[in-house]
Amino acid sequence: MLYTTLEAELKDTIASKNDYIKNKVITFEHLWTIFQPGSTIYTEEWGRDCASKFSQGSYFEHAKYGPCYGVNSQKVDWDGDKFGYASCQNLILAFGGTMAISSLDAFPLEFHPEQKKIRAQLLKRGKLFERYHGYHYKAYKAFAIGKDMCGESSRPA
Repeated sequence: MLYTTLEAELKDTIASKNDYIKNKVITFEHLWTIFQPGSTIYTEEWGRDCASKFSQGSYFEHAKYGPCYGVNSQKVDWDGDKFGYASCQNLILAFGGTMAISSLDAFPLEFHPEQKKIRAQLLKRGKLFERYHGYHYKAYKAFAIGKDMCGESSRPA
């Protein structure tokens, strides 16, 4: 019954979404339609591909940037004590007309033109990250080169 009611109410929005997806574009007004709970969200941070799990999104007025759509998600992180999920938010600032989905600051990974390649790279990096979390102590026995108050020096480490 709920599905039937929603389908009737959102008929035009669903048709618009399908047309946008077919053309790989979206409008600011219909951003919410491409973000499905649990989907993998692609972002780029510090020049690196990143992924997180979408939890919710909402439109709001940002004090500095004006109208925005906030993409709230969970990413795997390690804070020095705990390894697990951390909350994060990405903002998509208002824009006019249509925009390519893959040019948004945050978007579902399924719309990335190189989705399979990115997913494989992220999984590989994630496995390495998981392997290295924690504290690791290393010993070094050789000469160390560094600078002291008088300039460059070398000494046994």
